[in-house]
Amino acid sequence: MVTERCSRPRARGALSTGQAFLGRLVTDPCSRVTGDETVRGACDAAQVTNTSKLVRDRIPEIVRSHGEDPTYYQADPAEYRNRLRAKLTEEVTEFLAATDDDAVEELADILEVVYALAADLGTAQPELDEARRQKATTNGAFAHRIIWTGTRG
Repeated sequence: MVTERCSRPRARGALSTGQAFLGRLVTDPCSRVTGDETVRGACDAAQVTNTSKLVRDRIPEIVRSHGEDPTYYQADPAEYRNRLRAKLTEEVTEFLAATDDDAVEELADILEVVYALAADLGTAQPELDEARRQKATTNGAFAHRIIWTGTRG
């Protein structure tokens, strides 16, 4: 384990360029991964924004390309599955709040999380698509806009 101080102190609550670009980042205030080693430092909350959420794989690289120093860690399998479930809720919430112009992008985010969840459960994308097709064949899809109101009798 390597100990070092965070290199860029910031006022509490101040957003970095990378954070402004990407929204709030996944951070662990005392860890960051550099190459193959995890660096644990004496960083305090005034120096690192800690939001601790699952992000896409390239986010640390993108943040670095904007001159920032991201902090993150790789989740263990149980945490990863829980974080994926939370991410699905987050993405659905974003979709529900999106305008029609942004809806397709939000749906793509939802699909990315669904495919990651399926893979985590041991199901490949083609198998998931086949399960969806079978269910649509058996029960139908949602193309006819049918609203259930009950039964008579």
